[in-house]
Amino acid sequence: MPRAPRLLRLALALAAAVAVSVAAACRSSSSPEQGTASVSARATGSAFQFTNRTDREIFYFIVERKSAALVDWAPCLAPRCENGIPPGRTATIRYADVVGYAPGDREALFYWWHAAPGPSGPVADSIRHTVLRF
Repeated sequence: MPRAPRLLRLALALAAAVAVSVAAACRSSSSPEQGTASVSARATGSAFQFTNRTDREIFYFIVERKSAALVDWAPCLAPRCENGIPPGRTATIRYADVVGYAPGDREALFYWWHAAPGPSGPVADSIRHTVLRF
């Protein structure tokens, strides 16, 4: 067997294992129709709508599910980020703005967190996630 395809399969298997481990480490949430603990999510046909029902601003990252294993991301916090939703507000994110999205994709992963005090500035508290259907 040629070495390159074997290494590619190994790399993909490793990426999938890491993605599963990360997903298992994150606190799982309820289905999108029921909301994600304190953030509700719903699909509108061409966009997702997220409503922050917490008492603090949330920050988020949304990625197409199959692309998630290939994306190296880190949580971002204000004032460096534009991906915050203030308490009681709703944000609309078009499917076209979801990282890795292409027409025909079925699911996205929505990650969200709050800012918490850290030793040298704000850090993300626990990162929550939910699976959303396009």
